[in-house]
Amino acid sequence: MKRVIAGAFLICAACSDDQPVTPGSPTPPTPAPVNDSSIAVTGVVAAANGGQPLGGVTVDAGSQRATTDGTGAFTLRFPAASSASVALTLSGNSIVTRRTALRQSAHAVSISAIAQAGFDLTLYRQLVRNAVEEPNGGLRATRLWLAPPQIYYRTIDEANRPIDSGTLDATESTIREAMRDWSGGGYPAATVVRGTESREGVPGWVTVLWAAEASADGLTCGSAQVATSGGRITFYPRTMGCRCAGSPGVTPGVVRHEIGHMIGYWHTDNANDVMYPTITSCTKSISDRERYHAAIALTRPNGNTDPDNDPASVSYLVPQGAAGPIVR
Repeated sequence: MKRVIAGAFLICAACSDDQPVTPGSPTPPTPAPVNDSSIAVTGVVAAANGGQPLGGVTVDAGSQRATTDGTGAFTLRFPAASSASVALTLSGNSIVTRRTALRQSAHAVSISAIAQAGFDLTLYRQLVRNAVEEPNGGLRATRLWLAPPQIYYRTIDEANRPIDSGTLDATESTIREAMRDWSGGGYPAATVVRGTESREGVPGWVTVLWAAEASADGLTCGSAQVATSGGRITFYPRTMGCRCAGSPGVTPGVVRHEIGHMIGYWHTDNANDVMYPTITSCTKSISDRERYHAAIALTRPNGNTDPDNDPASVSYLVPQGAAGPIVR
């Protein structure tokens, strides 16, 4: 996510002290005025995955180019009269190539790039772009909750039968924990409201529902709409095999999986991940590699495309509009 930091800038014109003139001596020439009306844009490139400064990165603004020093700093100059945005490309052996935009009237900017060290582009494409299941090998643009949704948590199933308190309490606790872990601790405490109504279709909310019957395939324990404002998560406590011995109506592993979908993440092809399509462990946890790559994705605006290209019109808003697909 690019962050523009306002800064002060002062253009100083060169001037000279008055000198005494000896009678009869030649008059010294008047220095030509310096007409430098350009604006210096200073910036720092830091890693989205770690925050460390990135040196040796080429910053290309089309008409000019700079290279970051050991502190990640660079300087570009633009005409003072221009406030338009210019396309900016960051490249180098240490980073994933990044394309974004820079407003010429900005005086100081901080731009993040994804450092190659420790980064797995294959996993990132699976988790963030649905590379495992996207038809025809297409890669989706990012679509994530960049701020936590409010959760409306139904206390009855779809047949108006009450859900036992043990299941309600245990599942809510896991929802809160999963939202924290999927955001790398970036989300504040989740707002969870219990009731017998619904917030489906209400912007800013996600409703947790309890199915009245077993899932149609007899296997599915949960499903969720991906990154949908006003969307829903459905749990199937009556499906055989979804309740482990001594556990509440839905297992923690299933809850973590569906919260991952709710935020905007997709399936991976590694059975060690909680986003693997089949949850075989009741207590399945979010893997370290999932946490690491999910945190990187949350630094990017919605609409960011592969491998790291911001949309022309950057938006940091919570997902709105058409509902995302339902994923199990």
